[in-house]
Amino acid sequence: MAITFEFRDMTESEYKRELEAFDEHGAAFGNPPDAQERSGYVATDNGKFVGCSSGLAQKHGGQYGKYLLFVKFEKFYPSGHAKVGLVNRI
Repeated sequence: MAITFEFRDMTESEYKRELEAFDEHGAAFGNPPDAQERSGYVATDNGKFVGCSSGLAQKHGGQYGKYLLFVKFEKFYPSGHAKVGLVNRI
């Protein structure tokens, strides 16, 4: 087996397979499939990009679960914007 790691976005079919694998893993432990909703947020300062985050929210029966999962994947803080609490507000 020759596994390689590539720095690129997933294709639609790869992303679909990833979501299927989450459902398969959950089913193996008796958990029903979840609907996932991707959200992203951008912070600006007078129209200039200063930070961002993105993540997934889980839904059960069309409702958000008791514990809302939102994983921050990206951080960007230019000089002058670090340590002003952006990570907690985005």
